[in-house]
Amino acid sequence: DIQLSLRGDDNEAYGRQETGGVALGHAFDRSHRIRVSYGTSFRAPTFNDLYYPLETFSFGGSYAGNPDLKPEEGRSVE
Repeated sequence: DIQLSLRGDDNEAYGRQETGGVALGHAFDRSHRIRVSYGTSFRAPTFNDLYYPLETFSFGGSYAGNPDLKPEEGRSVE
């Protein structure tokens, strides 16, 4: 089995980002199968992440947005 994925996002602040993945699998019989996969990810900070000043946090502290946050990028191998 082969699975391919591709996604394109166009963010006003961070530009165009492409992410995707590939997965391969092989069934030896009904009970035994092997799989391998690789993927990438991108997450831009939301308005709330950057600026929203929430007064109370679930652990009793306070939280304020951080305008210096950068986008998150990741890779995954399984």
